[in-house]
Amino acid sequence: VSTNQMTNVVVTNYVNGSNSITTNSISTLGILWHTVDPRPVTNDLQGVCYARDTWVVSGGKGKILTSQDALTWKVLSTPTTSFLSSVAAYPGGWIAVGDLGAILTSADGQSWSLQNSGTTHWLYRVRYLNGILFAVGEQGVILTSEDGHAWISRNSGTTRWLNDIALFEGHYVVLGTQGTVLTSTDTLH
Repeated sequence: VSTNQMTNVVVTNYVNGSNSITTNSISTLGILWHTVDPRPVTNDLQGVCYARDTWVVSGGKGKILTSQDALTWKVLSTPTTSFLSSVAAYPGGWIAVGDLGAILTSADGQSWSLQNSGTTHWLYRVRYLNGILFAVGEQGVILTSEDGHAWISRNSGTTRWLNDIALFEGHYVVLGTQGTVLTSTDTLH
C-alpha cells in the first residue's frame, strides 16, 4: 500500500556562487510502499479495482478480497476455485473473470454469483468500455455483455492469447501475444 502523505524534502542548491537550502513538501504516493501485515491470504493475487469507496482484489483459488482502506481486508466466499485474473467495476456492480471461462458478478462487492460464459478458455482481462463489458483471453476469445449476465462470443480472427482491451477515439484495441493487435469500431468485427 502506498498512501498520500506529505513529507519534507530538503534540497541544497548552488546558484550564482551561493548555497541555498530549500525545504519542499512532497507526497509519498507511489514512492513509499508498505506491506499489509498480516497478509489476508497466501494465494497469488492479480486483479485489482477501486470503485464506490471499495477496493476489490481477485486471485488464486477463486479468492476475492474487499477493503475500504486497502489495509484491512475481508476474504469473501465465491462459487469457483478458478484463478480470477481480472476484476472491474461497471454500473451493475463488479465483475471478475478467470481460468476455465469463469465470470463472477456482484452488485454489492460482497456476494458473488457465477455467470455462464459459454467457454472454458481462460478469460484473462475484463474491462467496462463505452457501456459494454469485454472479456478477452486464451485462444483469441472475446466476449461482450451489456449486463454481465448474458455474454456474446465475438470472432477475433485469431487463436493467440489476448491480454487486454482499450477504447480510444471510437476504436477498440485488443493486444495479445506475439505482437497481436486487433482493432474494431463496432465490437462485431
